[in-house]
Amino acid sequence: MALAADYAKMLEDEVMMGDALPFDEMMQACAQVQARANAAART
Repeated sequence: MALAADYAKMLEDEVMMGDALPFDEMMQACAQVQARANAAART
């Protein structure tokens, strides 16, 4: 997956500050934010 490879490269290049989440956890967090935003938009 290209996105996972890009994320790995950012970690390798130390672009992320602090403790970066593993890719799968970051994607899960993004999905949760998306779900909350979509639910708020429907109300």
